[in-house]
Amino acid sequence: MSGRQYSTQAETAAIQPRVAVRRDTTVSPADWRPVTRLDEDGVTVPQLDAAAFGRYVWLDLQLGEGDPVRALGEVAPPRDAQAIALDIRFKHLFPDSRRRLLAALAAR
Repeated sequence: MSGRQYSTQAETAAIQPRVAVRRDTTVSPADWRPVTRLDEDGVTVPQLDAAAFGRYVWLDLQLGEGDPVRALGEVAPPRDAQAIALDIRFKHLFPDSRRRLLAALAAR
C-alpha cells in the first residue's frame, strides 16, 4: 500500500499517535509509547528492541479521541540497523479499524 506517511517529528506530533505493543492482550498505562512513523502499512516505535518480542505482536493505536485501533502486527527487519526501534507491519486490521486509521491519516 502507498499513501500518506508521517515521518517528521512535527507531523507525527500533530496527530500525537501512541501505541501499546505487547505479546498478549493486557495493556497497562506504562505500555503506551509515541511512534516515529505511522502510515497505512505500519508503525515504528523507538527505544524498543525486536529481540524482546516474537514475530507477531498486538498493537493498540491511540489516534486521538475514541477507543484505540487494535491491530495484529508483524515485527519487520529494522529500517535503520543503527537505531533501536521496532518496525511493525500491519498484518491484520478489522475493516472498521482500517477505516479509522485511514481517516486519521487523511485528516492530517
